[in-house]
Amino acid sequence: MVPESIVDTLFGRRGFVRGVAVATGLACVVISTLRVSAAEVVVSTPTGAAIQAALDAAAGNPAIDTVRLVPGASYAIDQPLRVHSGLTLTGPSDPGLALPILNDTSNNNGGAIIDLTDQSGVTVANLLLDGRGGRADTGVAAWGETTTSSNLTITGLTIQNIANTLPTADPNQFGIFFSANVTDSTIADNTILNIRPDSPWSAGIRIANGSSRNVVEHNLVRRVGRGGILANDLSTDLVIRRNTVQLSSQASDGLSIGLSIELFNGVDRSVVERNTVDRWISVDGSDFVAVRSNDVQIPADDQAFAGLEFVDSEFFVASHNRVTGPAQLGISVSADLPTQHGLFLDNQISDVEGYGIELFSGAAPIVNLLFHGNLVTETIPSSIDSADGSAVHALNDVDHITFDRNTLTNNAGNAVSGNVPASDYLVFLDNTITGNGNDVLPPQVATQQPPGPTYTDPNAGEDLTLAFAGIGVPVLVLWDVGTGVPVISNSATLPVPYWETGTYFAAVAWDAQGRSAFAEVRQQVLPEPSIGLGVALGLLGLRRRLNKA
Repeated sequence: MVPESIVDTLFGRRGFVRGVAVATGLACVVISTLRVSAAEVVVSTPTGAAIQAALDAAAGNPAIDTVRLVPGASYAIDQPLRVHSGLTLTGPSDPGLALPILNDTSNNNGGAIIDLTDQSGVTVANLLLDGRGGRADTGVAAWGETTTSSNLTITGLTIQNIANTLPTADPNQFGIFFSANVTDSTIADNTILNIRPDSPWSAGIRIANGSSRNVVEHNLVRRVGRGGILANDLSTDLVIRRNTVQLSSQASDGLSIGLSIELFNGVDRSVVERNTVDRWISVDGSDFVAVRSNDVQIPADDQAFAGLEFVDSEFFVASHNRVTGPAQLGISVSADLPTQHGLFLDNQISDVEGYGIELFSGAAPIVNLLFHGNLVTETIPSSIDSADGSAVHALNDVDHITFDRNTLTNNAGNAVSGNVPASDYLVFLDNTITGNGNDVLPPQVATQQPPGPTYTDPNAGEDLTLAFAGIGVPVLVLWDVGTGVPVISNSATLPVPYWETGTYFAAVAWDAQGRSAFAEVRQQVLPEPSIGLGVALGLLGLRRRLNKA
């Protein structure tokens, strides 16, 4: 605890305070040349001890919320910096000024340069963290196995050269790591470079073990051993958008095949959208996930496993994504646990080396998927296995899968290959199939193209109900409203009222026999009747209260 008299001297006035001794237990650290304002303190002494002393003192003074470092200055960090709840540790707010540099000089094995464990309301911004020559294995970490952290903001950082190479070092090394129970936080506008590229388990950003309701956006991750952004183990309700991942999968030991973005084991109700990446996006054991408008650009000299992967997952949407380059599979769907109730909408797959789309059931079936409006083109045979360049390849227990109005063209292999019997309902409706090595479709159960659904524009605030034709009574409808996570209902009524005009949505319905029908509508919601301003404001307040209930 910093003595109250020292805190008053340090933070109670404007101007400069030189050579102030801050007592910390039995030790005494001198912070020289501190400039104090009403809300922040600037640290110019180039040591981690000076920064930590300022952070500790600020934690005891409610008038101080910011510890600022000098633009372009270099600080030697030999122990993890602990940023306390409610504080901001930052460099210059002016983007034209050089970032302060935190140089890792630690000799201990492991740990982070900045440690946010068991803190809330912390911001770390506009700093350069350089691990070169030190022993830190993470740039910024919140370790939460026995604690919780929340409302963290990590922004404007450059984190580079994290590489603890001691023989006893943990190979799991990261630019930013939420290890467990870190919630309601934002990782945005960071640049993460050279994170232990020789390790098969290193990554730019990892969100793990119940770290939920976090947003990861506008980050650049470049040159990592395994993957760009990895999320796992019940870290639900994530938003991962507008990130760029380059040169992932640098490890050469064969364990790492390079995921750019991975949602693994219960990362439910999450959105992955508008990212530009160089390896595949994987959804594994995670439900109610939307993967939208991502650009997967596989390097020409490096054959990745896939562009998009869905494993052991339910109630998912993959729409308007583009996969280009020599992936072994453009879209991979596989199952050791049931993989079912998914919509693949308007994706573009080109220049793959293997299969454009592969459906492979292992210990469990793949059922109730609908592919609508996708393009698969220019697939060629694999150079590493027997995949023959078919547009679609389906194996084993693949049941009630519908391809509706897709384009399969100019692929070197068959339009469709595999071993799925006709009794399993692999159905093709109104597709464009031309210029492939073989355009003949496999035997399939006779079915009739259902007409499009009908609907009536609702008034604002009313539910929308579709009338699906060509199938029986819907028992499950999967809705994609173009933003957020997929929604399901057991009827043809969208369970979320719509109050804005021009709303886009897509829906796929299944009846009790597993037959599907598709709808894609740009809905015009009719305006509410004209009412007085006072009544309108009252109704708006009521609506908001109902929404929160």
